[in-house]
Amino acid sequence: MPDFTPIVQIIGALGFPITACVYLFYSMQKERERNEAQREADRIEHKQEMEKMTEALHNNTLVIQKLVDTLTLPSENGNH
Repeated sequence: MPDFTPIVQIIGALGFPITACVYLFYSMQKERERNEAQREADRIEHKQEMEKMTEALHNNTLVIQKLVDTLTLPSENGNH
């Protein structure tokens, strides 16, 4: 069984409301750190996804330009 003596002593010395506030502040800080780490991981993942999307868009633009060049080239020479 865990030893709760230090917790009981802190509550006895400071009072429950102050101890609860300190615990909540500590808990909130830990949660903020976890969230920050997750946001950073999400940002890196999003950056990689956008790089892939940009590359795909660039490739599609090249293909469309080749199609336009192919379709417009014969009509400019007078051949249909």
